[in-house]
Amino acid sequence: MLAMLPTDRRERLATAADTLFSVLSETVNEGRHFLLDLIGEVPFTQWSHYPAEDVHDTDTGALFFYHAHAPEDRGAGEHGHFHCFVERSRLRVPDAPLARPDADDSGKQLCHLVAISMDHRGVPVELFTTNQWVTDEWLYPADAVIPLIDRFAFSDPGAASLAARWLAAFIALHQPVIARLLQERDAVLGTGGGAGRWGDPDLEVPSRRPVDIDGWITAVREARQDR
Repeated sequence: MLAMLPTDRRERLATAADTLFSVLSETVNEGRHFLLDLIGEVPFTQWSHYPAEDVHDTDTGALFFYHAHAPEDRGAGEHGHFHCFVERSRLRVPDAPLARPDADDSGKQLCHLVAISMDHRGVPVELFTTNQWVTDEWLYPADAVIPLIDRFAFSDPGAASLAARWLAAFIALHQPVIARLLQERDAVLGTGGGAGRWGDPDLEVPSRRPVDIDGWITAVREARQDR
């Protein structure tokens, strides 16, 4: 599949892989995990956002935070997960949304891209999408949201620089996977017409996929070599 991608896309994925390794090298050299930049020295508590004010780039419209659900609601071995968004103002064609937040959302007006589960070692283990009510997002079809993946970047993330660099590289590296997950989300939610399931309280995670980062990086490098 990767060998069929345009050269610029393969190069983008390969650059993301290089950045990911660079950040991980820095964490080893500094003897700390990038999650510590978000959590700090305070006790890690369920449902709290880390950092408290989220990380938001006004130039790109990207935003993320890290948090954890109650232990009984977490995946097996999950410590917490990232939620990654981009403002809907960055949509190429901002048509009417399929669903919008219940509360007044006159501020950032976010579209959810993907969530990334982390285990207790700080290793990413799963990518998943959420139903609209979970993140109270502006819900658009996958075809409209997928171009926003390339907008997920941070020019000045402040104290969260290491985490932001890692997360932006991880999202860029997994762009084809996330795009597929959004399409699978649409198939489950029924966004193509008829009675959509985005208000279904029994449907929280429409699509998910385990992370195979070593295999994916190997595939990216082989695709670049096969140009």
